[in-house]
Amino acid sequence: MHAFVALLLVLLLVRPMLFLRRSAGVRGRPSWQRLMSATTADASNQRSRASRESIDRIPSSYTELLRELYQINMYHPVKLGLQNMERLYDLLERPLDDIPIVHITGTNGKGSVALKLARSLSARGLKTGLFVSPHIASFRERVQVDASLMTEEEVETFLPRVMRLCLEHEIPATFFEVTTALAFLCYRHRRCEALVLEVGLGGRLDATNVIPAPVLAVMTSVQLDHQKVLGDTREQIAREKAGIFKRGAAVLLGPETPRAVVVPQAAAAGANRIASLAELASALGERTGAALFDASRAAQPPTFGYADTDHLNSDLARAALHLLQHPTLADDAALRAKQELLARRLAGSAVSSAALARDEPLRVALQSRPPCRFEQFAVVSLGPRAVPCGDVRVVLDIAHNVEAMAALVRRLRVFFPHSAVRVVLGMSADKDVDQCVALVRQLAPAARVYCTQAEHPRALSSASLRRLLLTDGDASDTDTDSARNDGTVREALTRALRDAAALSDASAEATEATDAAVVVRPLGAASDAAAAEAAPPALVVVCGTAFIMAEARAALGLREPRDAVHFHATYSFSPPGGGAAAWRDLQEHFAAPPTPPAV
Repeated sequence: MHAFVALLLVLLLVRPMLFLRRSAGVRGRPSWQRLMSATTADASNQRSRASRESIDRIPSSYTELLRELYQINMYHPVKLGLQNMERLYDLLERPLDDIPIVHITGTNGKGSVALKLARSLSARGLKTGLFVSPHIASFRERVQVDASLMTEEEVETFLPRVMRLCLEHEIPATFFEVTTALAFLCYRHRRCEALVLEVGLGGRLDATNVIPAPVLAVMTSVQLDHQKVLGDTREQIAREKAGIFKRGAAVLLGPETPRAVVVPQAAAAGANRIASLAELASALGERTGAALFDASRAAQPPTFGYADTDHLNSDLARAALHLLQHPTLADDAALRAKQELLARRLAGSAVSSAALARDEPLRVALQSRPPCRFEQFAVVSLGPRAVPCGDVRVVLDIAHNVEAMAALVRRLRVFFPHSAVRVVLGMSADKDVDQCVALVRQLAPAARVYCTQAEHPRALSSASLRRLLLTDGDASDTDTDSARNDGTVREALTRALRDAAALSDASAEATEATDAAVVVRPLGAASDAAAAEAAPPALVVVCGTAFIMAEARAALGLREPRDAVHFHATYSFSPPGGGAAAWRDLQEHFAAPPTPPAV
């Protein structure tokens, strides 16, 4: 009897403790992802129990849903492949099967071409969805319809649905896969008539590649980037990107693509037309690139006739429109119907230069740019006392790899050939930082480069960046303190603006407050050509990784949607089975990378 009472007391004490321990576990990690970590002998029972508990705990508010979403990759190993996305796509009842899609891949330029093309289709009255990554200030930037961002209410409606499906069917989907599924639901809900999807990484195994054959696949360019994932050579990377080519689809190739590799691959995939920009030059009504402006003013050789890559991206979007207007019809009835639909809706929308001169809506659409792609602002005043800054201009540009940085240098030398340039620079450690820094040194001596660091595990420390910057120093840099700390992005940008404006000591003190207000005036793309002829302004260029741009835009006082929780704030990394080095480039798509080594 005493033994029975003792046993009863133990059970009464232990059971509440177990409950509390289990509840603490629920709160300590993303609740809906707990089932993915059950690996013991009774994993099935654990997953079933975790699934029931976690479904009940899926958040309902936008901010808390983002917090959960950003932590997905922290709790289970991730492998390349389309298995997760294929299962999700079927469970969502194949939401995009009836919508004409343009699928765009490439190392650089794909986001800009996607935006220009989506805006152009919208200008022709087609309700057009756009999928891009990464976002700058708000997660909702990734999913747009006719230039409007997905709403917070749509996230609150569709994201829990995707999360529940992952739980109920035990799909260990990644951040990017869940985001892609969320976007597909939004496009179906909005009843989009056309879609432009930007590939996240590579092409063949990217989550977006679960779609049926697109009406058009575009490869903008192929350069060395993400080599640890996509391959060590341009040819290997091109083969991965060419994985989006499908039977019956037309293919458009940018000038910086290895045709000897991708043309045979497109043919083997069953593409019904393979076109290049050069082949479509007559349809565009001009000799592309060089005819658009005087490339001889560029200090470096232009890229295939383009000293300004934005003109190249605009021409690619124009060429894409031409192919959509004049399709080579597929044998497949469903794809042929989509091709014919777009051809009818785009009939009469000539894309030659002469036609664009008379078509302002289409011309404006083709001039559009994503945020932080040679985005210009005139600085009106600086600091809480509104100290005038004179003729100072700011350029924001996500020049995150060698080719993008080289393109930025070309454009700056064309449009601002006589400006005194200051650079706010932040880089990711997994890029070819040495070559990027060498290009930056062509713009400004080390004394006028303000090194900063993104709040992200991939970020190269500002101290390491400055040491690289001084490695090839010259006599002009003898006054540069090698231990100089330019601080956060906001602090570095504020310091650069003060120096660019040549403020007096008293005026500079007026801008020292950490919440110093910067007043800027956006400048449209049309101001580019005029800038070169105007009196040369002082110029502050913010460039490098995309992860410094949100803070830079906030420091400039831009009023735009901005989330309360950020992607980088919840990163963690645990490489599956070792091999951490091979995972450094996987970014948001699969797993967060390890802490970068010091230089």
